[in-house]
Amino acid sequence: MSQSGVLRYCYDTVFSILKREGEHSKLYTMMENAGGEHVDVSGTTLSVVVSDLAQISQDKNGEKVFIEERTFPAPTFMAFILSIEIRAEQYPDVLETAGYIIRYFKDNNIFEAGDYNWHGNTNNTVYMESVIREPDMHRMMNMQSLPCVVLAYRIEAAINSEKGGTFKRVQKRDIRGKPMPQD
Repeated sequence: MSQSGVLRYCYDTVFSILKREGEHSKLYTMMENAGGEHVDVSGTTLSVVVSDLAQISQDKNGEKVFIEERTFPAPTFMAFILSIEIRAEQYPDVLETAGYIIRYFKDNNIFEAGDYNWHGNTNNTVYMESVIREPDMHRMMNMQSLPCVVLAYRIEAAINSEKGGTFKRVQKRDIRGKPMPQD
């Protein structure tokens, strides 16, 4: 397992949370194939799609982190948008499910990074936040004949460099000199 799998870990964690909550609430069923294929499922369904991925900080600035007597370049910070598509035969079912998910992630917007924690993340946590935007009546949605809404969440994580260098400690030296003569 490489720490560079942190992005997949975040996706899998959110997917697992949504699947568990769907089984618990009995409001929806998770779509296992998020590849855009249409699958006939009765009731309300959810699919999770990564709709954007971007590097959000400059990592060529020379910053270093010190880990266990080694130096590493600062981690590369990434952000991605997870879009949760909710589909049902009727809008009341879509909106009830959307409300449930919104409330869940409002109260539970942090999960542990675990084995995928990155250098400098002292809290060992990953944060999810809602993507804030204004409603747009002209926004095109992938309807596929069923009522659908999309909830978007931003997740930030970082990928460590494996290129570590040695760290040399400065040794204490006793520096002495002769006093300068006073004129």
